[in-house]
Amino acid sequence: MADEIAALTARLTAERRGAPPFVTPGERRMDRQIANPVSGPLNPFAPPIGLDVTSDGVVRGEFTLGAVYEGPPSYVHGGVSAMVLDQALGMAAAATGTPGMTATLETRYRRPTPLGVPLKVEAKASRVEGRKVYASGTISAPDGRVTVEATAMFIMPQRFVTSEY
Repeated sequence: MADEIAALTARLTAERRGAPPFVTPGERRMDRQIANPVSGPLNPFAPPIGLDVTSDGVVRGEFTLGAVYEGPPSYVHGGVSAMVLDQALGMAAAATGTPGMTATLETRYRRPTPLGVPLKVEAKASRVEGRKVYASGTISAPDGRVTVEATAMFIMPQRFVTSEY
């Protein structure tokens, strides 16, 4: 058994990438965010959520969060709610044609978000001012009541520089 594990480890190590895949070798622009902590298919922490953007720029998703996302007993951790909203709001900002990075994110927790039930997230950009995009969104429980709402401002960098860190 140990020899088989060693052989499999060697095969997997030979195929391992040093970095995520890029569009063109040597280029630092990613083809897609495969390790994104919210929507990355290769990230084991990513919640089971699919986010879709409508033709009018509204981002919607339905998901159910299990015990691994628990904060207070039987409820979603507030940081997970903020993470989901940040992703949806950022996608709404990008849908305007002015993608950017989160500059501000304000969350308001209206009531506890329950675990183990279908939740809905929705986000939309409200305005664009040059390189800034403002967006708002909510997470709702099955009864339609909002559990968390957020507003954010995203700023499109003048030029994108890949971090050395």
